[in-house]
Amino acid sequence: LRFDHKNHELNLEVIPATSQCDENTKTKALSGGEKSFTTISFIMALGDGLHVPFRAMDEFDVFMDSVNRKISMDLLISFAKQRDHYQFLFLSPQDIKYY
Repeated sequence: LRFDHKNHELNLEVIPATSQCDENTKTKALSGGEKSFTTISFIMALGDGLHVPFRAMDEFDVFMDSVNRKISMDLLISFAKQRDHYQFLFLSPQDIKYY
């Protein structure tokens, strides 16, 4: 995270696991699946710092391939089970019968 206090901006930069370099990448340069996975990771990193009773994610997995989608769903479900004092809503146009 990069804070730009002068312009009142918060910029998120990531290093994708598939990257050939060690430089941070602006989110505009990421693929759709990488953006989705980054968003999920960021929300999970916020963890219990957000004191809201509901957490909802809509179509978060649309641009993911099946492998990363399974990893993401497993992480989100595990995350939700550990926080039974919150309510989670995951909306997806994809088939979720295996989760």
